[in-house]
Amino acid sequence: MNKFEWRITNGEDERPTPQGKPMKKFDFGKSNVEPPLAPRWTALLFRLLIAAPRRDDVQGDLNEMHARRRARMGRVPAWLATSLEALFIAAALSFYRWRPRRPSMIHWLTWPELKLGARLIAKQPFLSLVAVLALAVGIGLATSGFAFVEAMLWTQLPYENGGRFVRIQAYSEPHGARSALDLERYHLLAESADRLQHVGGVRGGEVNLIADSGEVESITGAWITPRTFRHLPAVPLLGRTLIASDGRPGAPPVAVIRESLWKRRLGGSDGVLDQILDVSGVGHPIVGVLPDTFQFPIDGEIWLPLDEEYLGGSPQGPHPRVRLLGLLAPGATMAQAQAQLSTLSRQYQAAKPSAPEIRLRPENYTAPPDPAAKPMAILMLAILLVILAVVAFNVANVIRARTLSRRAELAVRTALGASRRRLVGQLFLEVLMMTSIAALVGLAGAQRLMEWMNANIDELPFWIVFGLTARTVTFVLFLALLAAAVAGVLPALRSTRIDPAATLQQEGRGHSGGFGRLGAAMVVLQMALSVALLSSALVMARGLGNYFDRASKLPTNKVLTAQVWIDAGTGEQANRAEPDGAEAAFETSPLARKRQSLLEAARHLPGLEKIGASNRIPPARAPSDRLEFESRAEESSGPVPWAAIRPGFLEALGGAPLQGRLLNQSDFRPGAAAVAVVNEPFARKYFPAGGVLGQRFRRLAPNTADSSPWIEIVGVVPDLSLSVGDPERAAGFYLPMALDRRDLFYLVLRAHDPLQLAGPLRLAAAEVDPAITVRRVMLLEDVGGEERAGLAGIAAALTAMGGMALLLSVMGIYAIMSFTVTARTREIGIRVALGADRGRILRTIAGKALALLLSGAALGCLLGVLFVQARAMFVFRFPDPELWIFGAVLGLMALAGLTACWLPTARALKISPTEALSR
Repeated sequence: MNKFEWRITNGEDERPTPQGKPMKKFDFGKSNVEPPLAPRWTALLFRLLIAAPRRDDVQGDLNEMHARRRARMGRVPAWLATSLEALFIAAALSFYRWRPRRPSMIHWLTWPELKLGARLIAKQPFLSLVAVLALAVGIGLATSGFAFVEAMLWTQLPYENGGRFVRIQAYSEPHGARSALDLERYHLLAESADRLQHVGGVRGGEVNLIADSGEVESITGAWITPRTFRHLPAVPLLGRTLIASDGRPGAPPVAVIRESLWKRRLGGSDGVLDQILDVSGVGHPIVGVLPDTFQFPIDGEIWLPLDEEYLGGSPQGPHPRVRLLGLLAPGATMAQAQAQLSTLSRQYQAAKPSAPEIRLRPENYTAPPDPAAKPMAILMLAILLVILAVVAFNVANVIRARTLSRRAELAVRTALGASRRRLVGQLFLEVLMMTSIAALVGLAGAQRLMEWMNANIDELPFWIVFGLTARTVTFVLFLALLAAAVAGVLPALRSTRIDPAATLQQEGRGHSGGFGRLGAAMVVLQMALSVALLSSALVMARGLGNYFDRASKLPTNKVLTAQVWIDAGTGEQANRAEPDGAEAAFETSPLARKRQSLLEAARHLPGLEKIGASNRIPPARAPSDRLEFESRAEESSGPVPWAAIRPGFLEALGGAPLQGRLLNQSDFRPGAAAVAVVNEPFARKYFPAGGVLGQRFRRLAPNTADSSPWIEIVGVVPDLSLSVGDPERAAGFYLPMALDRRDLFYLVLRAHDPLQLAGPLRLAAAEVDPAITVRRVMLLEDVGGEERAGLAGIAAALTAMGGMALLLSVMGIYAIMSFTVTARTREIGIRVALGADRGRILRTIAGKALALLLSGAALGCLLGVLFVQARAMFVFRFPDPELWIFGAVLGLMALAGLTACWLPTARALKISPTEALSR
């Protein structure tokens, strides 16, 4: 060991030791001094592990190293260092001695194999580029879908204890309708539910900031029980957060504002504390400023205290818009909290049998409130995974065709000693390299898509942020391996099951090739998925087209819409939960007078032509009820949408009566008969023979046998897109709206230049009552824009992916047919030379491929019908599938498949028999 040689002579070594003294020299050759040996136990250890010839060399090297250490370090340190080295040598020898003798499963993953795979990929650049791009799109879309589902369903509040926050939902029994929790039960939970560390309340909404100049600005605010701030990571930039004393009933009003509001309205002044903000007509001293990074319960700009005793309401009940929240105690689970809430509910019901029965259920705070959100998100992910499966099967067929064309090469490698495992590994490595590139491209594309979604979607809760997490990256790696396995391993296993001699003999004289059972199954599957995707995308695109066609009938650019909210308190809204109906109550309550005053003030806005109010405006999803008709025994075929309106609403939308009259002021008087105006689709569907005027129907209450009074039809209006997203539910009706039964409603204002009415409308509302909040002021054509854009994006993406699936299917069929025809060129030449009919040859060769295409297309139609049946999960419903859509898709696929089969065969038929026989 020359690199460890030491000069050992009969003098002093000139190199100093760490202590500064010269090292002792030894001359073992000229004296009787024996070199110091390694610890004796090392010799016994090596005797057990190492054979004799090698053992002496290892022991000698260890003795030499020990002598040098002892001269340099001293006796004890050298003994310890040499002992550790001996143990390391023994462990290494044991590992190599008893390691598994089987060859590694990834023995093919070597640099020469990587270079070979890269050369083979570059040899067919067009095919490789198509495969990489197809896989990149499939993996990117599937990754985006997984990230979307993860953000929607598996996220939690971005706090240290964010996963412990829960919503406490109350449901009235026995029908399970969502209900409000009374104050007595709320205090019972707060005092007795030890599985919940904290119970509080929050609510969000709009407030008016009124400047000294009289300018009104609507901002998003939050009311919150002050004790809740103890459990939130809210560190103020200035001042403090809300404290317990702010939540006492009758406590002076205070406000905590956000950094953005502080800088925008108050110039970022350090003297902002104790300044008075006019919030909806009430002065609120500012006690703190929170950074923009803090958000709870919504992305608001101001926090106001919700009193701990009445939760913003009165002794009669909490505020109707309060949501109860809880914080699980450390170590408590959701199941334990559910069990305790159920026990407390039963105890309360036993103590007060006459009280309404309420069922309590804790839910993750970040769980989507809409029950349809979860199945819709899962459906979207399933669609994207199906798209990836289509891409993978298409790429697999293309790769299989390329692999079959290399049968001679694989046979030669097998004859030279290459194992089947090595061949499969090489083929899989080629696909894995392409899939890895595709995964990187798809990951980058998914990241850009999610960045765009974060920047452009404003209606999502603050805790939903789309991005690439460790779980998502793991999902991408799984997809890449799965796609590589489907596209690489399956064809490789089939193609490498060869006899070298027979294969080389077949290649020498030509062979028939063909699909094989695996290839046939892959062709059928890819065609089925392609047809299902393309037909479903066309159904969705048609539904979107119906949406735009029907919405275009409205004067969308001449009508301004606004959402109006009056926070009037519990006492004035005792009947707020009652549905709107034809029997409007005598509107003399303070709440009704405020709304009526707002409508009167808005009628005097300059340039206004028509004004009306409603509980819904198109294209918002309208409520619906089952109906019973007086003139016949059966009920309506399904829920019928309806809207509660004020006089002027139909006129503002251009709803001139086709028969009868519209609603007027007399329909709102005390004791007035219950009347309704129906639209033209309603009259055609339920009274096709005519005579709709004077007919009566009534609404059937859900889950009960109760029903409303009989309602007389007094007029028919055109289709005003009452249910825009669902043409099958276009039939609907309009009822009078009682203003004292709704604290949230919508205004429609028609004018030549409607956008000029936005500012005056806010000022008029503030003059009537500073607590009236006017928000979401926009043209009618912009209402539902985000939903339409999302639906258009889904339809466009599915249509594009369906087209890509069709293109890849055609490419796969073409590649396989090209290989089959090329392999049978000699046979074709012989048959032509013998006088066979060219048409019969074409049918013989392409017949099996066409049969597979038709089988896959038929299966795809069935899958498409099943997919369309899930359309109820979407915000906008789509029409029932029509036969012409599936017929068009079948015809398109048949034409494309026939072309892919005909071109290679026709090219082979043009070859002369002499040239074919010479190949």
